[in-house]
Amino acid sequence: MSKKMKEEIYENYPMRVLILSNLTMVLGYAIGAIILAGFCIWVAVAYLIFCLVLKIILMKNGCNYCYYYGKWCGDGMGKIVPLFFKKRYDRDFSKMEFSNIDVFLVFLPTILPVIGAIVLLLIKFSWAMIILLVLCIVIGLVSIIVMHGALICKNCKQGRIGCPAGAGQRFMKELKEE
Repeated sequence: MSKKMKEEIYENYPMRVLILSNLTMVLGYAIGAIILAGFCIWVAVAYLIFCLVLKIILMKNGCNYCYYYGKWCGDGMGKIVPLFFKKRYDRDFSKMEFSNIDVFLVFLPTILPVIGAIVLLLIKFSWAMIILLVLCIVIGLVSIIVMHGALICKNCKQGRIGCPAGAGQRFMKELKEE
């Protein structure tokens, strides 16, 4: 039997969460680019462009509906979105659902470098690539489990209102309770 800690719901996330979240993201993208540069520099550049475009799509199709629009959210995008996109109300963010393709796209920045590292290891074994592969996986898991699970989603007001990503959080919580 575990004691339930009082969860704080943030109106604006503390700067420490934003810094950790963004450091984790940038480090993950950088390691992914280093891995994919093993094919050629243009593959790494294409990967980084893909990551940027994906961020822009997420801001355009999600962040501008969120409670944290104009506020400090868990990754700081809430303050950046108003610079590029107007607040939208034309659909209920709490009732939006992610398709399997949406989920796949969100995880692709982690999946691509892992696949790339495995292919590069099959072509030519390298301890450096093994280390990069392990780092990529660890950072991906830290981002998902620690950053989102323990620091961001747990304290999110939009999550209480209703968040399309909330289904994944509820699933993980149900698994822990079993």
